[in-house]
Amino acid sequence: MLALFGYFAGLARLSLAEIVLITQISPILLPIAAVIILSERLTIWRMGWLAFGFAGVVVFVWPEFNESSNPNRLIGYMIDIISAIFTALALLMVRRLNKTETPGPIAFYFALTSSFAGLLTLPWGWVLPNAETLLLLFASGLFGGFAHIATPKPLGLHHLSM
Repeated sequence: MLALFGYFAGLARLSLAEIVLITQISPILLPIAAVIILSERLTIWRMGWLAFGFAGVVVFVWPEFNESSNPNRLIGYMIDIISAIFTALALLMVRRLNKTETPGPIAFYFALTSSFAGLLTLPWGWVLPNAETLLLLFASGLFGGFAHIATPKPLGLHHLSM
């Protein structure tokens, strides 16, 4: 939930392209978190590719980061980096949960707890939607959740769900 909230908080301060790019460090951080938390092995090849991927993100973000004197943008960068860290930790937790749970309950309980946590932010400036928009939001969440649960595991990626 914190990763998701951080993503949207960063989006209020940065462009969508920057947010998406910075968020791409979460798959780079995932193996590092797995080494630290799960005591997994990290080969020299994997470390090289992780460094290469991280360098790619830095190359794309550095000009904007270097030219930005706006403290609001710098805060957005920091929020999004923290969000990427939380995303990596969430992916690690889902990987562990896959050993004992099916994707349906994982997605359902994430949606349920995120909804309740989101309600706690109500006092900080929600814009209440009209009935039509509320119905569309509800339907998009419902169908998106069903699509997530019904999506089959991609072929060729069975080695990623250790």
